Amino acid sequence: KNIILNANSQVFKTDKNGVLSPATITVSAQAVNTSINSWTYSVDGGQNFVSSVTGVTRNGNQLTITGSSLTSNSLVIKASDGTYSDLLTVYKVFDGEDGGDGSDAPIAFLNN
Repeated sequence: KNIILNANSQVFKTDKNGVLSPATITVSAQAVNTSINSWTYSVDGGQNFVSSVTGVTRNGNQLTITGSSLTSNSLVIKASDGTYSDLLTVYKVFDGEDGGDGSDAPIAFLNN
């Protein structure tokens, strides 16, 4: 049994002119020999998972995240069958001002 989350992107980027790209991110879940019965979300590194957040819609085992509606800078998505689960994180990043050295960047992330 296994649950696997995949996304067409994990980053919403807002350029220095305020243009967000991509407009939406699609997350698909594959359930192998099990069924997903719980979708929960955690925002901005929080430890609590909730059943819904602004900017996320779900149809079956597919989520659509709308960047312009997402109110947090990071979103952890958890799909679970009660025993097995998978997590996927989506981030919002912003271009800095011209000539800045990035020393005051509010967020950084590593992903493997």
